[in-house]
Amino acid sequence: MKNSGNAILLVFFLTLFANAEQEKDYQKNLRMVAYLHPASLFLGAAYNMFMLTSTIESPLSLSNSVIIQPTIWLGSSNGYIAEVVEYENLARLGMGIGIRQYATDKGSGFYLQAIGSLYYTYAESISHKEDNEGHGYPLKEITTWKKVRGVLGELMFYIGSAHKWQNTSFFYEGGLGFGYDGTDTFQIGYINMLVANFNLGIGLPF
Repeated sequence: MKNSGNAILLVFFLTLFANAEQEKDYQKNLRMVAYLHPASLFLGAAYNMFMLTSTIESPLSLSNSVIIQPTIWLGSSNGYIAEVVEYENLARLGMGIGIRQYATDKGSGFYLQAIGSLYYTYAESISHKEDNEGHGYPLKEITTWKKVRGVLGELMFYIGSAHKWQNTSFFYEGGLGFGYDGTDTFQIGYINMLVANFNLGIGLPF
């Protein structure tokens, strides 16, 4: 009988210890995490631009988090296509704010996310072409200049998964949503009903 009592106490304390360790493991998921999106950096490098998109996750609990997503694009590029020399300057500055809801009370794993974003966009495009109109001479220089600026907006809905460890975290997600173009490309803004996006972030907790 005494041995049975000792065994019950041992199981009880082992259970408490296991629960405490599990709770401690979950508590690390309550830390704020700053993620970088490596795809934006690689894409920017390919086009000779600085393109930075990041995600900051600030947990409210182990069930949900506030998501802040700043974006900065700066740069210029030039190319030569079909006798046309093109120069482009582009700038985009904005931020998205949303909510991430985890399927379990662990602060990680499968989640649903909704986020709205607004960006100020400035784009300048200059094309220069030498045209001989098929006669060899004389050459006629044609230069076109176009400037676009205004506000772009998105409302996106994502399905994703986040994985967190002691010193690093990462997430991946795919989503669909609505896009709004309020730039002066058009006389009035328009709503694009089919905006798709995929994100992958690698982050550090702090």
